[in-house]
Amino acid sequence: MRVMTFYKRAFLSIPALIMMMIVISSCASGASAPNTTQSISGGASTPSTTKATPTVSSSDNVVVKTANATVGGKSESILTDTNGRTLYYFTPDVLHNVACSTGCVDTWPPLLFKGTGTVNAETKLSGNLTTDNDTNGNQVAYNGHYLYTYSGDSAPGDTKGNGIGNKWYVATPDLGQSPSNPSSSGQTTTGY
Repeated sequence: MRVMTFYKRAFLSIPALIMMMIVISSCASGASAPNTTQSISGGASTPSTTKATPTVSSSDNVVVKTANATVGGKSESILTDTNGRTLYYFTPDVLHNVACSTGCVDTWPPLLFKGTGTVNAETKLSGNLTTDNDTNGNQVAYNGHYLYTYSGDSAPGDTKGNGIGNKWYVATPDLGQSPSNPSSSGQTTTGY
């Protein structure tokens, strides 16, 4: 009788052990390594230290799209991220010297590139898309202007961040090369 009880217990323990092994292996396969960003110029990978929730590009290297939206009361072609969120630039930024970092990125999350290779737009743009590994991570720039989304925009096509502080402007396909001159895109500013 004791031998029979032993075999019953052993037989009932086997399914429990199998279930534990399945659970443990499932947990282990869900683990991942820390995020890294890589410079397009072939630099070494570095840990990402971005504190905001940036817009991250997809694996096919398309990071920018175009859309039509109302900006300053008129319909314009604008740059958006892959989710259709309006992209902005900050006039105090200059290439290799980001002025929007730390607390600023909570309101203005940077557009970051987590892929490898060259960043692309969904449609042909007249300007150049590049990345720069700065304090925010591997940030996307268009014609030397770092690109951001605005946390106050609640839907694709919103342009509520345009003109804030006379330093934040919607990025358009015709945005000029001068990162400190928003009037190169047809927009005027005061107080800068």
